[in-house]
Amino acid sequence: MSSLVLLVKNNCVARKCTIKNIKTLVRLSLILLGVLFAATGCSERASSPEFLGHWNLVEIQYDDGASKQLEEGNAVVFEPSEVVEQIKGSGNRRYPYKASGNTLILNVGATEVNWEIVLFEPNAMEINTPIGMYKLSR
Repeated sequence: MSSLVLLVKNNCVARKCTIKNIKTLVRLSLILLGVLFAATGCSERASSPEFLGHWNLVEIQYDDGASKQLEEGNAVVFEPSEVVEQIKGSGNRRYPYKASGNTLILNVGATEVNWEIVLFEPNAMEINTPIGMYKLSR
């Protein structure tokens, strides 16, 4: 009889451990789902950065210190995968790009060109380009 009680006790302990393990597994799964959900939210934010949209190109500062004030109608439009330069007299030029931190890597024909975002504010942005520093406003 005592061996039967011992067997029942051991069996109950084993069941409790199994239930405890299942509860732990469920908790860990919920934590993992929460982490994945948070990571997805971060990637969505990264794929829709705040600089997207229409920006007026106000001025270009060249490396030699000279600058050129641009008239209204010149712009840079940032789309999720393309940059569109709208320059009066030159038309629109589209460049696919990849973002890496504060750098946009544009594909210009067969070459890659870096645009580095030096300043970003809700209504002002400065980008260092091979041509010079683009000063943009919204």
